Amino acid sequence: MTLQAHNDPDATNPAGLEQGRGMLLLQGDSLGGQLDFHWQDRVLVLEPASLTLPQNLTAQWQEPLQIPMARSGRADLPLRLGYDGLNVKTGSSQMLSSRHMRLASNCFHVGILVIFFGHLVGLLTPHWAYEWIISPGNKQIMAILVGGIAGIFCFIGGAMLLWRRLSNPRVRATSSAMDTFIIFLLVVQVTLGLGTIIPAMDHLDGGVMLQLANWAQSIVFFKGNAAVHLQGINWVYKIHILIGLTLFLLFPFSRLVHVWSVPLGYLFRRYQIVRRRG
Repeated sequence: MTLQAHNDPDATNPAGLEQGRGMLLLQGDSLGGQLDFHWQDRVLVLEPASLTLPQNLTAQWQEPLQIPMARSGRADLPLRLGYDGLNVKTGSSQMLSSRHMRLASNCFHVGILVIFFGHLVGLLTPHWAYEWIISPGNKQIMAILVGGIAGIFCFIGGAMLLWRRLSNPRVRATSSAMDTFIIFLLVVQVTLGLGTIIPAMDHLDGGVMLQLANWAQSIVFFKGNAAVHLQGINWVYKIHILIGLTLFLLFPFSRLVHVWSVPLGYLFRRYQIVRRRG
């Protein structure tokens, strides 16, 4: 491995290291590739590169990566890692525009997580497992209240993220068609979910909720004749189900796969000391 670097002193600071360029050449067993870089105004820029690393790992990025040269801070790097033909891609756009990102992302993710686990438990739990604790009618009222609040959070966050992806030129330029379509579909889906509250208010006995639960359990537990349970229910539920199944179909080909990238390592890593500047 060879590292070459030199600075470009200017007239105001001839002895400083304010700017410069260099090259990192990887050679040897399980190593390969060349990384060109330069720094200026306290920012290190890594030029597009493809590197071969030990353990059959590869690292690639198609655009220059800008890393702040500071004692502390944060940088989101859109790079691609490959291992034996399997790829994991991070394409965070927060480094392009972070305005309102925290509010939008938190609202969206908190809302969608509550909705997901609410559907998972609510639809797949057999009636006999909870009937001795809560009646179907009360369960439906609880689902309307909790799901409605979570749905509003998810809708607000999702709409903000969609607007950002469409209106911000830098984010839009780095977004794929699937990136935009999947967030649009999620906003439509949560809107339909909120729309189901209206017909749900007409049958607070929990009967339709049991029909939908029987439909889901018939599919997951291979009971058969699942479509029979959807006869006579409102069209809003049917469109909601259609888009939900479409999301499952698109899941492996979209950003939704990042749900499997749970950062469990943060729970067991060493403590880090972070100091404020100045």
